[in-house]
Amino acid sequence: MVAMLFSFVFVTSLVFTFTTSHNATYPYPYGVTWVLGNSANPSQLEPAGEGPYGTLYVARVQVDGEWVPGKGYFRGRTFVAAVSFLGRVIKSADCQTLLRGGTKWVPLQKNSQISDDAVLAGYDPRTHERTYVCRGFIFAEGRPWLTVGKVLENYNVCRIPFDGEKSSNSFEVLEYSWSGKNHI
Repeated sequence: MVAMLFSFVFVTSLVFTFTTSHNATYPYPYGVTWVLGNSANPSQLEPAGEGPYGTLYVARVQVDGEWVPGKGYFRGRTFVAAVSFLGRVIKSADCQTLLRGGTKWVPLQKNSQISDDAVLAGYDPRTHERTYVCRGFIFAEGRPWLTVGKVLENYNVCRIPFDGEKSSNSFEVLEYSWSGKNHI
């Protein structure tokens, strides 16, 4: 009887298991659409920077149950995202990327707050702070690269996943191109 009950519970849990990796569209006024990285066509994506692997796009990966924004790129036919967390880079093909449209890059002035129009892309898994998409320049291989990363709501530093984690104090934040509220 116990074995039968265990089998029923196990099979039932398999039937009701679901994944949180899905396409997500938010209605107006939010207007951003996150899609599974490997379902995206490069022509649907807005280039957000450049790195040694080529064109970079806005992407995010789940780390400890929270979305962490960073950079995405195509490696062959596979879309890969890289995010920084606790000083290291986490890469994953199980990610989401942001479709083009409805956003703009705005420089963040030194010692200023992140705008209410910034695109909220996730939360820091450790501190649960809101995280936003940023991009800044880093120097590698003898040249500057405009690279995508994350900025936490209480720290004006763009944390870029590159050889661990690089920081940029002069950067832009991704905002909605109209006045709206931030939303995951």
